[in-house]
Amino acid sequence: MDTDKITSDAEVRSTLLHEMAHAAAGRERVIHGYEFWDQVERLLQKSAPITLGFPEAPNNRTFADIVPKKFRLCCKEMEKLESQRATKVERYAKARGLKTQVITDNEIIAVFAEAAYMLPLNEQDAVAAIAKRYDLFDVDRKPKNAWAANIISEGMKVYRKAVQQEQELDELENVNAN
Repeated sequence: MDTDKITSDAEVRSTLLHEMAHAAAGRERVIHGYEFWDQVERLLQKSAPITLGFPEAPNNRTFADIVPKKFRLCCKEMEKLESQRATKVERYAKARGLKTQVITDNEIIAVFAEAAYMLPLNEQDAVAAIAKRYDLFDVDRKPKNAWAANIISEGMKVYRKAVQQEQELDELENVNAN
């Protein structure tokens, strides 16, 4: 616990409960994975004074759909946090005259093809990097919902096709060079 950052008794209690959830979940698992959220759900059911935020979702840029639906109370808390986060982003953009952009499914899928040409990654690493960038994974690094699973599936098809085309192009260049 970083006691310099804790400013109230409520924060001490919340932090201790957070760490107790880790202890009960077992540290050898994903740090904020399903086992952790199971413990947090139990605490929320007992009305324990635990607060949630980005420390519970360190690999995500948003809180949307990152906790499995079976953890109903956790999901409800994360939905509140996502609404607050989105409101802050909208206010920030409006105050500075910035435009926001909605990223389409096709734009995300196209990134998979770009990864095949630009990044020296294997398919698994490419998927992990793109899923992290676009928050496609939940807290246990699995597709966070059916939409994310579909994006990953379609993206992997595009990635494989691009890799195959790149290999065919390399072979053609080798034949022409000889």
